[in-house]
Amino acid sequence: MASKINNEKGTTLIELMVVASLLFFVIAAFYSISELGERIFRYSDESSRVISATRVAANRLVKEIREARLPEGSASTIVSTDTNEIIFHSDVDHDDTIEQVHYYLDVSDQNNQKLHRRVIKPVAGQPTNFDISEGATFTDEIIADHIINAPSQPIFSYFNGKHPMTTADSLYLIRLVRIVIYADYNPDREPPPFKLETDAQLRNPKLEG
Repeated sequence: MASKINNEKGTTLIELMVVASLLFFVIAAFYSISELGERIFRYSDESSRVISATRVAANRLVKEIREARLPEGSASTIVSTDTNEIIFHSDVDHDDTIEQVHYYLDVSDQNNQKLHRRVIKPVAGQPTNFDISEGATFTDEIIADHIINAPSQPIFSYFNGKHPMTTADSLYLIRLVRIVIYADYNPDREPPPFKLETDAQLRNPKLEG
């Protein structure tokens, strides 16, 4: 009789150990799945943010380039051009004062290139003086990050009608600016990089040199 009781107790203890082990593995699996889900959510959320910021930046670029204006005494609405930067004049805050707008790509961190927007207000009483050392004020903000354009993939291309131009050509001949941005939160993971391409037609170009 005592032997039977001991056997029953032994069986019960083994069952408890098995149940405890199974419970441990279930809890561990749950936390593992939960952590994986959280990482996927964070990645998806950041990827969506990067794409949204890129779209907003491109829309702002197009709008401000289209509305570029010629300050009195200046030779061209566009001041300077390069493959990854552009400087032009535009009344971006609609205060009847024409600002100098500078979009440029910061490539100091190759793993996270950033597109900046700098707006310079002229020296008071001198509408064409944008020299910061003489009193012009400016703001500089990052409007898009995780840009992955390679050196062979310029953000800005310039056209005179349908004809491509080099950045060394006369600025007043530019009629259209093509904007191409590649963005990817993590280039080592799927999906492939987001590509945005759009054109900005100048409405008020300088018509003669």
